[in-house]
Amino acid sequence: FVVTDSDLIFNEIVAKGGKAIMSIKEHESGSDRIAEAVANLDVDIVVNVQGDEPFTEAGPLEQVLTVFRNDPDHKVDLASLMREITDEEEINNPNNVKVVVD
Repeated sequence: FVVTDSDLIFNEIVAKGGKAIMSIKEHESGSDRIAEAVANLDVDIVVNVQGDEPFTEAGPLEQVLTVFRNDPDHKVDLASLMREITDEEEINNPNNVKVVVD
């Protein structure tokens, strides 16, 4: 599903054979928009691909799905993709989410 508040995006997804859900416009984040949409769906796993990342490759998304599929006790609530950044401009870009791991 693609969740959007845009008639243009909704119509384009449907025209291409995709599944689209229209949401209200008043959301503070895309995550809030998704929460509205999945409240009425019978789904076990939700993968949030941001609208500005439409060309995310399937391989990394499959890795995220594997985390949930390999969790029969449902102890995992959230999984995110991350990659190492070494470029100074990317490091200092406030729009890039930073992840600290040990």
